[in-house]
Amino acid sequence: MSLAEPRATAPFESWPFGAQATLFGAMLAVVIVFSMLMKRDAKAMKAHGAGIVALELAGTADKAHVILSNWGAEGRRAARRDLWLDLGLILGYAVGLSVAFSSAVAGVGDVGGPCWAAAARVFVWIPLLAGAADLGEDFCLAMTLTHYDHKLEESSKLNGWPRAASVLARVKFSLLALSIGWAALVLWPLLVP
Repeated sequence: MSLAEPRATAPFESWPFGAQATLFGAMLAVVIVFSMLMKRDAKAMKAHGAGIVALELAGTADKAHVILSNWGAEGRRAARRDLWLDLGLILGYAVGLSVAFSSAVAGVGDVGGPCWAAAARVFVWIPLLAGAADLGEDFCLAMTLTHYDHKLEESSKLNGWPRAASVLARVKFSLLALSIGWAALVLWPLLVP
């Protein structure tokens, strides 16, 4: 029995490299496929003035109501399809980035020492948290669409769903930016000769 303190591990860190690479490749394929499937819906929404990101960041019932009104029935159907397809995209980027960051933990520890390895283990969770925020955002957008369809004439009936979606979208984008910053400013310089 060892008296050493247990070491926290990152998800996927204990997986063999081959399994990590396979899962990363699968998640990259999922991101590519779902991104391509979502292009048609993006065109349908943008043809009526705004894409899904505009709705994500609308922040108020009035702004969301204007976007949904401009989309028309076709654009709202496209947005609903887009939300379903986004589930695959979320799975792909959240798990894919987490696997990539997990595979880098050992290298970061070897080059930077135990403090950097501990930081690397924390950053493995950031894409998963971004994915969780994205799921919450999608739920809020689905509720916005549902409330709009039932109460066309009043933007106040959208309740706080557009605001909640906006907050979660900003959290998601911030966490993804943090992940990209970690990869570009720390992982790349430490691990690439």
